[in-house]
Amino acid sequence: MPIKSIFGLVEEAKGVVENLSVAALKAELGEPDVLLVDIRELQERVDLGTIPGAKHAPRGMLEFWADPGSPYYRDWFAPERRIVLFCAGGARSALAAKALGDMVCHPRCLEDHGRLRDPACFCQGSRIPLGPRASAVMTGRPGWWPSVFSRGVRRRARLARLPLAAARLVNAPHCDPMTVRGCHQGFWRRDLLAVNGLNEAMRGWGREDNELAVRLGNHGRRRRNLRGVALACHLHHGAADRRRLDENERILRETIAAGRVRCEQGLDQWVGDPGAWDYRAQHRGR
Repeated sequence: MPIKSIFGLVEEAKGVVENLSVAALKAELGEPDVLLVDIRELQERVDLGTIPGAKHAPRGMLEFWADPGSPYYRDWFAPERRIVLFCAGGARSALAAKALGDMVCHPRCLEDHGRLRDPACFCQGSRIPLGPRASAVMTGRPGWWPSVFSRGVRRRARLARLPLAAARLVNAPHCDPMTVRGCHQGFWRRDLLAVNGLNEAMRGWGREDNELAVRLGNHGRRRRNLRGVALACHLHHGAADRRRLDENERILRETIAAGRVRCEQGLDQWVGDPGAWDYRAQHRGR
């Protein structure tokens, strides 16, 4: 499979994210709800300096630090804040902004996850795919949410939000690990630590979400779908790199055959011994 041009990827990213001029950024710097994030490497900051007040989130950890459900979450990535990323020339920040905003959640998405929580399950939400036009509207118009009449929305029936009783009825737990979508899942922290998180031996696109679901199933956890609740839109982007798909599928088959619960390369390389790791002790007041 040919590698896509980095210039093409950057231009594609800039087409679906909001791009600020220096003057526009200066006008926003004093606003309390604006979070300015420097995604350059540490040595670049040491050598070249940074913008006063900016937080540092290395590009490789950005998504992990920004996700409230991640063990690596940094609480200054508050969901209600306007996040502005910068690098040196704009290319990395455009790609990062696109990745960070790949999924846009409904304002009550996390509430719905909580309403349907079950200690014996992990949650699997669906997604509402947006085309290029609708993606540009969503990223350029804060607070906008599509309706069933909006242009460029696929599977628009998923925009309907069900009351709690109906959601419980249509979202019974089950055990099929092969239809999961890693873009929108919810886990109990203890379960994710027990299976050691995503298998980082799997790289590129494909099967890492299925492999995690298999290990969670081997751990005794079923999957609960979230149809009609926990709504989330999936922004348009180009095809991902699938050159490692065959190797990822081999790892998935091995996990299934071995009945594996824990992976070797996972969360513990970042947080130490999961059994001893105490989220509350490291995040006082949360």
